[in-house]
Amino acid sequence: MSGTVGQWRVYRFLGHFRPIEGSVPAYTFLDSFDLSRIVRAWEFGLSSGSFYLSSGSFYVDETWNPQMGPVVIGNDRAGAWRFSIRGGTNFEGRLTRTVSF
Repeated sequence: MSGTVGQWRVYRFLGHFRPIEGSVPAYTFLDSFDLSRIVRAWEFGLSSGSFYLSSGSFYVDETWNPQMGPVVIGNDRAGAWRFSIRGGTNFEGRLTRTVSF
């Protein structure tokens, strides 16, 4: 889900991973829920996410794992670059590229 209202933009991605085989357990995730303010070709805001790790997980057992931090987004004709740093139960830095066509 994504949307724009005035100078504000929201982006949300919710999913569930179910392995076909292997040792990685099933998990549900909200990755990401971002709210940003548009300033020309840039956006500045907050990025949050949370993972529900099922039994047998390497990190956390049967609990939500929330993360939050700043996000900077650069938009161009082909899509967007998104850089976020999120902390909480775990810490991550993330650089992603979205191509729109």
